[in-house]
Amino acid sequence: MSLISKWFSTTLVKDTDSQNTPEVNLQDAFEAIEIDIPTIETAEVQIKGSNASGGTFDLIGQEEPIPSSTGGFRTTVPLGGKYQFIKVYLSAAQTSNRVFAVRGISYASAGLVTLIDRIKNMRIDIGDIEVNTADIEDGIDELKVLVGAVAASPTQYTVNERLKVLDASVQALLTTAGLVAASPTENTMQERLKVLETSVDALGTILGAVTASPTENTVNERLKAVETAIVAVDTLIGAIGASPTENTMMDRLKEVEDGIDEVKVLVGEVQDTPTTYTLLKRLKDLLTGITLAANTGVDIGDVDVLSTAITKTIQTELNIIAAVAADAQDKSSELALTNMKKVAIFIDHARDATGAFVDAGTEYRVEVSEKATGNDTWRTIASAVCGIAAALGHVMDAEEAAGQTLIEIGATTPLVNDIQFFKNATIGNSEWGKIVAVVDGVSFTLQDGLTNTQAAITTYSQGEHFVLLLDVEAYTRLRVICNNNNGSTNQNIVWRCAE
Repeated sequence: MSLISKWFSTTLVKDTDSQNTPEVNLQDAFEAIEIDIPTIETAEVQIKGSNASGGTFDLIGQEEPIPSSTGGFRTTVPLGGKYQFIKVYLSAAQTSNRVFAVRGISYASAGLVTLIDRIKNMRIDIGDIEVNTADIEDGIDELKVLVGAVAASPTQYTVNERLKVLDASVQALLTTAGLVAASPTENTMQERLKVLETSVDALGTILGAVTASPTENTVNERLKAVETAIVAVDTLIGAIGASPTENTMMDRLKEVEDGIDEVKVLVGEVQDTPTTYTLLKRLKDLLTGITLAANTGVDIGDVDVLSTAITKTIQTELNIIAAVAADAQDKSSELALTNMKKVAIFIDHARDATGAFVDAGTEYRVEVSEKATGNDTWRTIASAVCGIAAALGHVMDAEEAAGQTLIEIGATTPLVNDIQFFKNATIGNSEWGKIVAVVDGVSFTLQDGLTNTQAAITTYSQGEHFVLLLDVEAYTRLRVICNNNNGSTNQNIVWRCAE
């Protein structure tokens, strides 16, 4: 047998660069195509094939040189495989549109290929079929050979030989299945079904019948017992109603609900004026009816209440930005710790020269006193010591405006994450900035923009920040000491601190 598709029409548009027709979907994969070639200008006709719509179309089949202005004709092109999608390709563009007709062909055997090839050359028109009757009889004889004679032992590799094999297989299957009987043949499908039927009957006995009084020790009898137990539980729970049956769970829950309502009445509602003689009214009277003495603590249960609120703001610039020479010391103003439980001390340290410290860097000490006055009761409760490595000086190329982050410099490049110090001619306008990026010998970038405009000055690396969180409830005064005489060799520095 063979598979032949219907005819499909496809047009090669004149003067196109691709010289391909649109793809044709043959609706199935075929081994060859039959093509009607119209009158064309001289070109080689080839077929392109693919098994995916929109896929890659490869050249297949044979080249077919066509002389200029030749009349149309029909030919068959083997595809060298099975393809569903094809295009017609011409080696030269055409000056007019060319319409091609194609259809797919697949073959079942060499004999049928011969028969189809002969039919292809028939010349009698019957609808869309051209018939050459001279070859029909030969094709029928070949078909008879393929079918074979009906005999006890048909010729090998014929249709009747295949049917003979199929018949033997069906007989074997019937033997395996067995006959439907009261006692089927052993080890047949019917015998297995008989065993299954017996098992199902046994299962039915175990389940028992669905009746008011199921057979004892069956599944339905057990389910009946469960149903009886559920009814008993339902009785214990009781119905949901305004007056549940006495001594049921719903009756108990109703009592609990009533008790909660009574508690709500005793507690009262949270509002500006709670109901008189409720717990919330008593709490409001207690909280609004007490005037606390200034700066005293009053215990209400376990809660310590201060009449003066604890603040959490920067209270004091303990030491504005100041320069300290090498081998010198400086100290901040004093901070009164009245009503303070905790303080955070912020210390900013900057280098004012490139030289290195020897043995130890600048020391910052936080000192406290238990007295409100006097100088003989200061004690150190925390300290921080700065680094000793030499600092780098970076000469700015030009003045940088407030808000600027890109600082252009000379040849010396700082390090990323270094804290850079800008010492302004007005020292109060000096500032620190953290470096987040550098371009060697060109510039560095600050994490945040400058606070003030900075002239073209020399900036210094090795800046440091410290934050000391301290419990000061037990102390009266606090101050910070800048000890810039902590090493055997010291350098000029700038510092600032606040709380």
